[in-house]
Amino acid sequence: MSGVNKGLQPRFRHVVPFQLYINCRNHRLALCVSHLVKQYPVLLDLDAVMFTIWKLKFSAQRFANLIDELEHLSNRFTQVGVCVHDELYFSKLPMIWDLIDERRELARRLRDEGPIQQLAEEVARPMVYSLIQELEDAFHCSLALGPFSVFDMRHVPSNPLELGDYGQTSISHIADHYGEAKQDTFMGHHVVAQPEFPVEIIRREFSAFKHQMFIMKMLK
Repeated sequence: MSGVNKGLQPRFRHVVPFQLYINCRNHRLALCVSHLVKQYPVLLDLDAVMFTIWKLKFSAQRFANLIDELEHLSNRFTQVGVCVHDELYFSKLPMIWDLIDERRELARRLRDEGPIQQLAEEVARPMVYSLIQELEDAFHCSLALGPFSVFDMRHVPSNPLELGDYGQTSISHIADHYGEAKQDTFMGHHVVAQPEFPVEIIRREFSAFKHQMFIMKMLK
């Protein structure tokens, strides 16, 4: 469907040369997780847990029971933090560490200096960096789409003196894409699409419109 040669993407572009193809974000995110699981099989266990929790939403009673148990577990952890309920296993950890310190100096050093740091360096950090790389590759935004954030009211400056330069680069990308003629050839058929508005008109209209955006922001 997304094939660049004979898929649906080039067929749409041939009819509307100005269109931009956007991948399904949910599908891309699923692929990111799938690729990450291949690199770090331990995530399969996490995926199985999340899938089990997801299935619970089809049973209101089971889902409610799960929430109750998790809230109860959270309360127990809180109690451990303030040294309440000594029968909880977590409350026994200080005593266990003391025994290890007394009987096995090597185990103490491994616990304090080895496994946690080693796990962070060899698994946790690389896994996070891999996920970041997967997301950046999967969600790369077109130069003609990213600039549309210039119309986000949160980005409009509150100082009128800053309006002059606001959005100049972004609107230039938009104008260059939508303000110039586009050509496309598909299966031997060639088309030329003329822009609705020339580049200079797009830039001029934005220069006037951003002042309207500024006023709208100040009135909120």
